Amino acid sequence: MEYLLGIEKRPRYILPQKEAALVREQMCQWWLERWVRRRIEREDVLERMAKHSLVHPIRHGARIVLPQTDLEQPELFEEVRRIHPLS
Repeated sequence: MEYLLGIEKRPRYILPQKEAALVREQMCQWWLERWVRRRIEREDVLERMAKHSLVHPIRHGARIVLPQTDLEQPELFEEVRRIHPLS
């Protein structure tokens, strides 16, 4: 955090950087064991995944559905756009 704020000149990493490939492999293995394996053993999860599609319009489970715009609420940076239009 101090590095991002400009307090420290060099970042202090939590994970060792000398063996980055090994650390990455260990992280992937942990994720596979902790998350993936438990889900692929469940029939209900496999049934839901079978319904996913990357065909447009995208309807897979990781798709983020954005909320409808509330016309009563001002948009983010609306005031800035009025002062400094993009055109």
